[in-house]
Amino acid sequence: MVDLQALKLDMKGLPRSELPQFKVLIRQVYLFLPIIILIYTLFAGYSVIRAGAMGMAAAAM
Repeated sequence: MVDLQALKLDMKGLPRSELPQFKVLIRQVYLFLPIIILIYTLFAGYSVIRAGAMGMAAAAM
């Protein structure tokens, strides 16, 4: 749906020169750790409260 809307509005993607460099993304990969922990703990069967607490603890570190 998004692709069709972009095509309809003649929207283009960013040129490669304006995309963030891979090294910058790798340096900030730790920011995704709480989200990964949250998703893992929910699928592992932990309660929502415990999963949220573990995600918050990971974010605080």
